[in-house]
Amino acid sequence: MSTFLLNQNFACQIEMIHNIRTCQSNIRTCYGTAVYIKNDLNCTKIPYRCNFNNLEITVMVLSQPIPNIHIIGIYRSKTKVTISQLIDALTHLHNSVLTEPTVATVLLGDFNINLMQDTTEKRALNKYMITDRGYTQLISQYTTDYRTQIDHIYTNVTQLVQCAGTLDSYYSDHKPIFISLKAD
Repeated sequence: MSTFLLNQNFACQIEMIHNIRTCQSNIRTCYGTAVYIKNDLNCTKIPYRCNFNNLEITVMVLSQPIPNIHIIGIYRSKTKVTISQLIDALTHLHNSVLTEPTVATVLLGDFNINLMQDTTEKRALNKYMITDRGYTQLISQYTTDYRTQIDHIYTNVTQLVQCAGTLDSYYSDHKPIFISLKAD
């Protein structure tokens, strides 16, 4: 495995991995998402990113380990995106991309809603994602060095989840989150 860094914009390359950044400029900020896809995973559609209500969304459709699985990366700035704007953006995502409720889906990323505290934001997100849409949230531990759980993984294919959790990171106060799925 090889890695390299380029100037202050921090470009990272890892052999056998394709990197998709969601930032909209060439200057690296401390916000947003980076998605890494193994080169041997077949994307059935070109991964794309969009911004709806200032919510950063990255959409990938893979043919494996489950045919037509949709992997959706989310970044919500707590200062720019209210809970109602988040729910509106997620509703738009479901009405435009995830139109079939039976499509295997994983939504993951920084929602900036601490699931360790009972708040109106947490209740609103749980109602939309779990009660209304039928997802299961997989992360049950802290996801930051500040003992908060603001990074989430939601899926509708829990029967195919081998494991999910967090990793340690030297470069961020967020712990990387991951999910491993069994082949269908």
